[in-house]
Amino acid sequence: LDVDRGRIVVGLMSGAKSVCSCPGLSCIKKTKELHSLPAQSVAFLGEATAISGSGDRDLHLLNFQGGSGSVLCYLLVLLLGLMVVAAMVLRIGVKGASLGQGRLEM
Repeated sequence: LDVDRGRIVVGLMSGAKSVCSCPGLSCIKKTKELHSLPAQSVAFLGEATAISGSGDRDLHLLNFQGGSGSVLCYLLVLLLGLMVVAAMVLRIGVKGASLGQGRLEM
């Protein structure tokens, strides 16, 4: 229960989690079944994150702040991933060339 912000988080027996507004009990965000056992403990972490834990030894975080990430941020992460893959392929090629792999001997 977060009295200051008027929210409540509920761990359901199915393993799902629900964040509701406190005076009206309208659902802010609800998850699918995350845990294989019922959530034994739920709490708020910061302003817009709910955390749940259960007997299956898993912790799940739910960010229920409205809005999504920037498209530029997603593009930068994609570019970084492609650069890492390119560096790994280049490294494999250089190592293979130094070992003489890939030559056709007749």
